[in-house]
Amino acid sequence: MKTIHITQWFPAAGSLKYFLQKNNLHKEHTVYTYLDDLSIGPLRNMGTAAGLQYRKEFFDVLFTEAELPDHFIVDLEKELEKSWLQPEAFEDYDKIVVWHGNNARERMLFQLCCKRLSGKKLHAVNASHYKTESGYEMRTLSEYPINMIQQPFEEIAPVDADTATRYAKEWSLLADTDYILRIFENNEAKNEEADYFDRTILSHCTNEMMQAARIAGTVMSTCGQLVSDTYIFFRIRQLINNQILECEGDMKGIRFFKIRLAQ
Repeated sequence: MKTIHITQWFPAAGSLKYFLQKNNLHKEHTVYTYLDDLSIGPLRNMGTAAGLQYRKEFFDVLFTEAELPDHFIVDLEKELEKSWLQPEAFEDYDKIVVWHGNNARERMLFQLCCKRLSGKKLHAVNASHYKTESGYEMRTLSEYPINMIQQPFEEIAPVDADTATRYAKEWSLLADTDYILRIFENNEAKNEEADYFDRTILSHCTNEMMQAARIAGTVMSTCGQLVSDTYIFFRIRQLINNQILECEGDMKGIRFFKIRLAQ
């Protein structure tokens, strides 16, 4: 039986590939790395050329503000073209397994899979129900030590028709809007305003200049959401542009400038 596992981003994919190889399962199991972050950016009409172009334009602005290298933007644009998950790309597999967790980007991915790939092949596992020996509850597969992946792996189960229909509808409700940010709250993904993280960013700023990268890291570790550093950098730049924050240093990279509350 040929199985393909859909995971979010390289760290999760790498961990799962290592686990499969270590357990001599790599010949029957393939890992598909989904690189789009569905918790940010417009989703309306994502399956159309116009919707895809709109999404590309958003990321172009996002990455320009975050000062990411041009080659990164080009590479991601190539991945965006695969984001709509064409069912024919998975026809050769007997089982499709979606790895997701209690965070917005992976819940949105699971919803999209339910919309695009539903049927008897679709299986899933929520990797957020397990804790390390120290008591830390892992939110995503990428946080797992290799020796603990066996636990969620054994919990892979079929997605029944009612569940697939429910999550597919949730996708449609969230996607058919103009929101560009999703968060995870009360066990579901929900749309939020683009400036949702601004209050948290500002709460960690003072009247003294501090490294912007340090502020971003603190926000990511305390906000209760699995949010990309790129989006936090983007919001910091917006706060600077709106003269709510002041900065000094080289604005070409988040590591090279400091910020403080506007005086």
